Amino acid sequence: MMDVYSGGNQQGYQQPQNQPPYYQTVQVQPNRRPLSFWIAIVLGIFLFLSFIFNVLLLSAVVSTATVRNTHNMQEDFIAGDAGSQNKIVVIDISGVIMNEEAGGLLFSSTDMVTKVSTELSYAEEDNSVKAVILRVNSPGGAITACDTIYDQIKRFRKKRPDVKVIAFYETVSASGGYYVTAGADKIIASPTCITGSIGVIMSFYNLEELYQKIGLKDVVIKSGEFKDIGSPSRPMTDKENELFREMLNEMYQRFLTVVDEGRKIMDMAKVKELADGRVFTGEQAKLNGLVDETGYFEDAVETAEKTAGISGAKVVKYGKIPSFIDVLFGASGRQEQFDMATELHKLFLAKTPVMMYLYRIE
Repeated sequence: MMDVYSGGNQQGYQQPQNQPPYYQTVQVQPNRRPLSFWIAIVLGIFLFLSFIFNVLLLSAVVSTATVRNTHNMQEDFIAGDAGSQNKIVVIDISGVIMNEEAGGLLFSSTDMVTKVSTELSYAEEDNSVKAVILRVNSPGGAITACDTIYDQIKRFRKKRPDVKVIAFYETVSASGGYYVTAGADKIIASPTCITGSIGVIMSFYNLEELYQKIGLKDVVIKSGEFKDIGSPSRPMTDKENELFREMLNEMYQRFLTVVDEGRKIMDMAKVKELADGRVFTGEQAKLNGLVDETGYFEDAVETAEKTAGISGAKVVKYGKIPSFIDVLFGASGRQEQFDMATELHKLFLAKTPVMMYLYRIE
């Protein structure tokens, strides 16, 4: 019997010539993860990140709401002696004066009425405050908002008669911007500012011809003759015009009274002479008695110190304490101001006519 060993070339076994050796190739399949595994990993990461984001978002909203409700504020040093026990608080009144909050869920801007009221209340409670400077850069705004701020300033002066209120007009302080500060102890205007514009304006559009061109018809069912007064889809009647003029005249007389009461150096006859809607430069306003002095912010500080009988005061302004959302998204913790163009657009394109103490240029 022949002993054949398959694993090698033993004696007695000859490999056939011209024939390659026999090799068996074994393919090893890689240990691949199923597609469902990777889908599960991706979904897991997404859900985890979503959970973290929602927790942060909820914390941010709660933090922001807390700041709004409690009006947490901080003092920001501006100028003067940081170690002084006497303070001068600067309150900015900027942009179109409205009493509507602007912004969205995460970022919003407190309306001007609430802002001024809050800052005055802080100044009222601080016995080290000896003067308040109302720094104005505003063309005015809605009548009710302007009148409310004017009333808040009057109430502050009654509660803190020891605190002097100084108005400083920087770039523009016209119409409602002048109205809110007419009762200040002193008014300083920069020489090149625009002020005045004492009067009332109401603006809305007559779109009747446009409606006709595009084939749009405004169908109105009303309970009374004047229910759709001011409608942009038809001309105004004589009676409606008369009603509006009566309303504007009432608000106009209110403006005259505020200026007459606030500007002791002027009588009503002089006020009426200047109250035809015209604007003045700072120098012209001084010559006509609408402001007391011309100068710059440093001059307003000096006037505040002199009027309050102090020197070397610490000049500060209030700012909102940054909330979690501010820190998270890098937003400023300071009070955001209104965008003037946006607010004017809202006012003039509104279908409902609005009476305004506003210096308007178109």
